[in-house]
Amino acid sequence: MAMRGFRFVRILPIGLVAILGFGLAGCGGSGGPAGAGGAGGDGPPRTGGNLRLGLGVDPVCLDPAQSGIADAVNIERSIVDSLTAQDPKTNAIVPWLASSWQVSPDATAFTFHLRPGITFSDGSALSATTVQENFDAVVRAGGRAPLASSYLAGYRGTDVVDSLTARVRFGQPNAQFLQATSTVSLGLLSSATVARPPADRCLAGIVGSGPFVLDSYVPRQSVTVHRRVGYRWAPATARHTGDAYLDKITYSIITDGGVRAGALRSGQVGGVTALPVQDTGQVRQAGLTVATKVIPGVVACLSLNPFVSRPAIDDSSVRRAVVKAVNRAEVVSTVLSDDYKVATSILAASTPGYVNLGDSLAYDPAGARKLLDAAGWAAGPDGIRRRGGQRLTLAVAWTTNGGADQQVLELIQQQLRDVGVELTLRQFVTGQAFPAMQRGIGDYAWGAGAFRTDPDILRAKIVLPGPVIPPAPGSPADRLNAALARQAATVDDAQRRKVVGEAQQLAVDDGITVPVYEIPAVVGLAKNVRGFSFTASANLFLYDTWLGNG
Repeated sequence: MAMRGFRFVRILPIGLVAILGFGLAGCGGSGGPAGAGGAGGDGPPRTGGNLRLGLGVDPVCLDPAQSGIADAVNIERSIVDSLTAQDPKTNAIVPWLASSWQVSPDATAFTFHLRPGITFSDGSALSATTVQENFDAVVRAGGRAPLASSYLAGYRGTDVVDSLTARVRFGQPNAQFLQATSTVSLGLLSSATVARPPADRCLAGIVGSGPFVLDSYVPRQSVTVHRRVGYRWAPATARHTGDAYLDKITYSIITDGGVRAGALRSGQVGGVTALPVQDTGQVRQAGLTVATKVIPGVVACLSLNPFVSRPAIDDSSVRRAVVKAVNRAEVVSTVLSDDYKVATSILAASTPGYVNLGDSLAYDPAGARKLLDAAGWAAGPDGIRRRGGQRLTLAVAWTTNGGADQQVLELIQQQLRDVGVELTLRQFVTGQAFPAMQRGIGDYAWGAGAFRTDPDILRAKIVLPGPVIPPAPGSPADRLNAALARQAATVDDAQRRKVVGEAQQLAVDDGITVPVYEIPAVVGLAKNVRGFSFTASANLFLYDTWLGNG
């Protein structure tokens, strides 16, 4: 069947092995340095204090190469630095651990010149050899580091040109790699850390060169870090130099969104991630700050389970009908809020390479019914369609991240029923949905996004590497795979954007993905939290944060 090609196309559900979003909470125009930034009459930034943050999800693993959960990345960004940084306003790549770099004309070689005098918190020095060890370790980790290893696709090795010069080589053009060096996934760890087995790097012993040092991680309870004395190599995006202002950061795991918001309002914590949509109004009314930023990358969507082949989901008419039957505007206005944005592509509009496919994603229940009628799916006595005695039932596997996932899916369930499609919801705890999908459970996965400020996130999240059975030549899956591979090897920016646009159109037109809405990062902050900001990828940047008067 033509659909068999889609066994090798995926967007993994967030919180499994893909990246978790910040939760389904309100998005507005207050992104950037959160008011959070204003001095509020407190004078210049002051040093000291313990910032307590409530996280919506347990980080599970603190190794930046292996982790994929946003709240893990939020923690790691405070203890791990990267070769480069990305400007949140312009998306330009700017210096961090590397002071400069050169890219070969064919994007197969990247030479980084490291800043002298940088050390890790164990006292060891950063060198070109450290860069080599880190990237070699990511490649060895393979499936344990799915996102990081995708950034190093085609890796041929790192040459130690001299103690402070490292040349990273690829077997084919790798246009996305420079941006990848700004991500936490390719953040650098000490030689002693990367020498440990991957399984031993999740709970303890993560040594980075960042402004904070890991103290402890108690799974499902808390993570604590303290300020590192002598930090002198902040990224070019930072607003100050020298040591961080905060003495300590305590990340408490508070999975219940209402409890998390209540802890913020009562002053038990100074900030929370994944602020639930139903609590943002009360937080604002209490005079607290709600800092927001639309997350670049893949939007919240339904995506095909690559491990199943069944008559209903294999039928392109069914897949295209589902795209037409979802009323995205109703989802936003009914379950979420006016702060949310309806998805107009598989990529958020803030992502480089985004193209507006709003017309292709228009709500069209009549068109959905017409497709199903033509494909022989006739309405049954209860309104659910049947063909050849088979009921038109689809299942979605999902993992909650503490937001409005269930309410969103229940509304989509109603919308699909209106055109004669039955959607069943299969909920799993974190870590269990992906294995269930591999066992054939679920026709779709619900993914609350995958963030990255580069369109190559599509290749990392849609294409399943190493297909056993290749897609049928010329099929949408085959063409999509080819387009995503081509954009990764395209050096010319205009041409790369064109290919990325083609990939987005293919994914939507054949129902490979069903985009629903763009995802905001939403952080609630106490009145005395100053200097907070987001990174380009909407992670927490706490180096400049300090505590003022309440």
